[in-house]
Amino acid sequence: MKRTVNRYEFEDAFREYGRSDSFSYEGKRALYDYLEQYEEDTGEEIELDVIGLCCNYSEYETALEAAQEYGFEQEKGIYYLDNMDTIELTIEEAKSASHQGKCDDDVQALSEVKHVRKQLDDLDEEAVQDALKDTGAWEDEELEGHEQNLQRLLWIAAGDIVEEYDEEEANEQALEWLQERTIIIKFDGGVIIQGF
Repeated sequence: MKRTVNRYEFEDAFREYGRSDSFSYEGKRALYDYLEQYEEDTGEEIELDVIGLCCNYSEYETALEAAQEYGFEQEKGIYYLDNMDTIELTIEEAKSASHQGKCDDDVQALSEVKHVRKQLDDLDEEAVQDALKDTGAWEDEELEGHEQNLQRLLWIAAGDIVEEYDEEEANEQALEWLQERTIIIKFDGGVIIQGF
């Protein structure tokens, strides 16, 4: 850097500029190490510009969180009925209807989302009943109302998708997506990316 600074001085400069909260302690250390390595690899000196660094780099707890802010979309989870009808939900949608406590109102709200409602309306009534019978949770006479059956099936589908979700795999996909688009600095406790 044009004015040679050590790690402590680098971290202290953020405090001097009132930017202590821009990065965590670990994040500042990771950014310092990255910039030092960049200088070494390129032979180019970098001027310490705290405001510029805060504008150009952002810290996130996960690569997934960072990627989603820039438009990354996870693959939807798919629930299959025996007749190969499907219900597709994002993980956020599935989590909204599958959680501890009473889910009825949340399932109802999810069923009113336009693309979810269309999927439910396209399901075969008999296939829905059969799928619910297979769970063994309801007697035949309890399964006479189609709309109530759709709500039940949506709740089951959401739970299945949440159970199958692999957060580690989602983070790896997000990391790959980011690496194709920008600089990413991984460290214990999070990631720093250069904005794009």
